[in-house]
This record gives sequence, C-alpha cells and structure tokens, in this order.
Amino acid sequence: MAARSQTGVVDAGAGWYSVSIALPATAVSVRWDSTGTPAAVAREYFYGPSEGVIIAANAGVGAYAITQTVTDGTDPLVGATVRLYDASSLTAYVVVTNASGVAGFSLDAGSYTRSITKNGYSFTPDTLVVSASASVSSAMAAIAVPSPASPDLCVVYGTFLKPSGAALASVNITFTLHAERNTTSGGNIIQKTVWTATTNGSGVLSQSLVRTDQFNRPNAFYEVTCPELKWHKKRMTLAAASFDLSTL
Repeated sequence: MAARSQTGVVDAGAGWYSVSIALPATAVSVRWDSTGTPAAVAREYFYGPSEGVIIAANAGVGAYAITQTVTDGTDPLVGATVRLYDASSLTAYVVVTNASGVAGFSLDAGSYTRSITKNGYSFTPDTLVVSASASVSSAMAAIAVPSPASPDLCVVYGTFLKPSGAALASVNITFTLHAERNTTSGGNIIQKTVWTATTNGSGVLSQSLVRTDQFNRPNAFYEVTCPELKWHKKRMTLAAASFDLSTL
C-alpha cells in the first residue's frame, strides 16, 4: 500500500492519541512517527483479518517498575529483545537488554505474555503477572544448529514469533539464488534457483543452502522474501556453516 498521511487525530489524554483509518482486510503495517514537541513514542500497528497488535517500542508508562534480567542460565545476555504483550489492549512493550542483561519496564497491573528473542538462543513464551514492582529473571537456551551435510552448504535457521509471542507457524520463506556462471564460450549467464522453506508449528525454520562463497564469481547472493515477516527482496550472502535468519 502506498504511503499516506492521516488527519483527524484525537487527543485521548495521558500522552495517548487515536485516529481511525480505513484499511483493506489484508495484512498491512502502519508506522506512526511524531514531529511534535515533546515527541510522542513511535509505534507500529500490525493489522490483518485475524490479528491486530500495537508494538510500543518503549518501556511503558504504568505504575509498577519491572526489572527483567535475561541470562543464558548463568551469564547475562546483552541485546536480547524482551516483549511483554498485554492482550487486553493488544499492546506489546518492547525493550532490548543492556550490557547487564537488563530490560526495564513501567507497567500497569495485569497479565502479560513474555517472549524473548536473541540470535543463537531460544525462549518459550510464558506469562508474567504484574501486581507490584518486581525484579524477574528469565533464562534462554542456546540453539543447537545442525551441521551442514557438506562444506559447501550452509544451514539457515530461525525462530519466528508474532508480536503477541505466538509462533509464526506454517509460514513460507523463499530463497532465490542469484549467481553468475561461465558458459562454454567464456561469457556469463545468470543462474537463478529457488528454494521455499516453511516454519514448523513452533515457528522454527531450518534449511540447507549452497554457500555463496562456493561460486567462482564474487557477486552471488540470495534474495529472501516472506510477506508475513515484512521481508521483500532482502539480500543474504552465506560464507559460514550456519546463518541466523533473525539477523536479516
């Protein structure tokens, strides 16, 4: 859908604003950015026939301070993305852990679905009940990525969740290889080969692909597309035994 602006914003109080926009009954995304002073927090609203979730890229403005620590079972994990989803308001608060593995939130009382993601680790979403300020800790498990069957292959993998923390199950991700190869006459032609992989019931995908550094020409790459993940023609090169798709 083409970019558009919208008038008729209503001040709902306490720093909240609302507006109604007619959208088609298909998956689209709308990003909000404020140019006012003080600037409001940017939010992104995912809309579709069966789900609407507002992502609030902030710690919230509720009454209770929640200090969330993320570890690998022993040591803190920096750069883990913590999402606390409030089903009553369809809002997920999102904070990335700091150097101490800590993400801080200010939330109202309620029950939140907690999901945590980080490259190379997994976490099964659970429930966090907030009734007072508290310090909580969650441990992530390192992912055991399968080794490729041969040195010229790379295992691409990833665990994909909806903003609410539910698994993105049965989602297709397409990998299109773009690589030059020599012809018998010494010229070049472009080889395009397509693989399609599907996430399982837990939102996990694992697919072996030819490493792009195995081609004689240096410009080989994969074009990666997945409408559900808002990926369109993302570019990926493979020069190792494994690649975490969540880095795209």
